Amino acid sequence: MLGIRRGNVYRHVPAHHGREDGKTGRREGGAKSDADALPAVPPSRLPVWDHPVLLTAASKGEGIDPLTDALDRHHDWLTTSGELLHRRRQRLLERTREVVDRATRRWLWQETQAERLVRDRLDDLAQGRVSPYDLAAEILDGLRQGERV
Repeated sequence: MLGIRRGNVYRHVPAHHGREDGKTGRREGGAKSDADALPAVPPSRLPVWDHPVLLTAASKGEGIDPLTDALDRHHDWLTTSGELLHRRRQRLLERTREVVDRATRRWLWQETQAERLVRDRLDDLAQGRVSPYDLAAEILDGLRQGERV
């Protein structure tokens, strides 16, 4: 299965991991976001990582040395190719954004009158006179204009 892309059948389809364009092909969970704005790792002159298939039996202690050797080789490849640095930077970017998102949500609901406005307009929402999107736009417009809504 790991070598199927070496044949002619899927030659035009990029592999999930270790693509030749230097990107890892990690699943991003839907639409591309601003998090993808980090520069891609430049195409490496190193060969694409070839995932080894190793037989191991932990209960018997078999295959452990080849497994640790393969893990060491993979780490060396990640370091040399620049992929390790790229992944670490991407993780730091994502974590920082998550912290900002949490702090922004907390600020929005605790420090502004957004909660009160939603509660005051709940009957309008329930009766369909205003949509959740319209009310959210109203709240955000107020915040953009510097009001605490």
